[in-house]
Amino acid sequence: RGKPGNFNLVKTRLKALSEKELRRMISQIMDEARREEKTFIEIEEPGATVVQMGEYRIAVAKPPFSDKLEITVVRPLVKLRLKDYRLSNKLMNRLRSQAEGVLIAGPPGSGKTTFVSSLADFYSELGKVTKTLESPRDLQVCPEITQYTPLNGDFTKTASLLLLVRPDYTIFDE
Repeated sequence: RGKPGNFNLVKTRLKALSEKELRRMISQIMDEARREEKTFIEIEEPGATVVQMGEYRIAVAKPPFSDKLEITVVRPLVKLRLKDYRLSNKLMNRLRSQAEGVLIAGPPGSGKTTFVSSLADFYSELGKVTKTLESPRDLQVCPEITQYTPLNGDFTKTASLLLLVRPDYTIFDE
């Protein structure tokens, strides 16, 4: 619980889930991913699966990838607009008129993805054609923005397609 840059893990029950309970949950997650339109499998490799279920990203790890079964569910902690960051007028003018190649870096949980989502929405609101290239596709962006993932598992193929689409801005996340 918390917000970007300041969050804590909170136990939801005292006793750990059994392997049987975990396997049942994994089965339910996979059934949902195959059945529901807003739920899809982003990554599926031996021992590792990532499912995007609405705003929730669910990572499933199992042997041989990990030493035991594990389910990690992550949801966005907050949705902000660019104006919420109170950026200087100079920076806002730069982003509005001549931002070419912006790199956003920081430690995990510091709010990079939240800021990038805000920036993508900002460009879309300016009438700019904006696309994302991400894996998994979990940026929380407005519906006008199309979110791409690796085409047949290859970012190069997606990049080639993006060159043909010619968006004004492409947001690369992870």
